[in-house]
Amino acid sequence: MTVTIALAGKGGVGKTTTAGIIIKYLVNSQAGAVLAIDADPSSNLNMVLGLDLEWTVGDIREGLLDQV
Repeated sequence: MTVTIALAGKGGVGKTTTAGIIIKYLVNSQAGAVLAIDADPSSNLNMVLGLDLEWTVGDIREGLLDQV
């Protein structure tokens, strides 16, 4: 079963922190993959999760624009 969770709201209300807690819970409590996308222009979800960042949604967008 696929579940989609989206967080939105004003800046500084704890969306990234909440997302990190939910992601860590899902990874530790269930089998299967978890896909987390941080579409914030100043993305830092990777830091909350302790992961290195290879590229961002913005990088993908810019790459697609270069192809147009």
